[in-house]
Amino acid sequence: MIKRKFLPDNFFQKGRDFYKSIGKGIWLMDDHRWALVAWDKDRKAEKKYVLAHIDYHWDATYDFFNEPQKEREFINASHSNLIDWVQEDTFIRYDSFICPAIAMGFIDEVHFYCLQGDKDGDIAIDSRLLDRFKCIQVLHNTMNSLRNLKTDKPIIFDFCLDIFNKSDMYYESDIWPEDEISRLLNDCENLVRLADIVTISMSYGHSGTEQDTRRLTEKVINTFWEWR
Repeated sequence: MIKRKFLPDNFFQKGRDFYKSIGKGIWLMDDHRWALVAWDKDRKAEKKYVLAHIDYHWDATYDFFNEPQKEREFINASHSNLIDWVQEDTFIRYDSFICPAIAMGFIDEVHFYCLQGDKDGDIAIDSRLLDRFKCIQVLHNTMNSLRNLKTDKPIIFDFCLDIFNKSDMYYESDIWPEDEISRLLNDCENLVRLADIVTISMSYGHSGTEQDTRRLTEKVINTFWEWR
């Protein structure tokens, strides 16, 4: 079991710029956009990765459409420059960090388990981007489908705590029952064990009350830590 020393109070920081490597290839953040920095930091050069994304939201926006010059600058950025792009929070935002990784060339397959549906008129990644960067996506309707993912490529496992909140109101709490939370986490075990990189977004405001977010963060980290 992970020791409490790994989860001091400053691990539960709210803030758009908080992200932290906590060891064993696990990264923790509040704003989900920092996952892109974590992936770029820990990825192996020239490797193509499969991304498994578990989240209430698709997070599949691409803010470089119609911005070719900006896109070129971004794709050619160094890691330190990438941090600046993410810090700026304009082209890389909380819902637009997956597609930039595809454009950078290190993700060419994305598996989604998301509950958002198409109520906002969009489902997952725009086909134009998939075609252009030769990426495939798979939308899983059940965790049983995703948990049995088979691949010879290295895996990035990305998880957002807002999956557990049925409320779509900011800082409102309608958290899943404890047995359903544990069931979903258990379904993640194989992917967490296999992944080269694990990213966890706390997503304050979207994952219930502050107390909900802290409790869920501890539960998820404790669980994932045992499997690494």
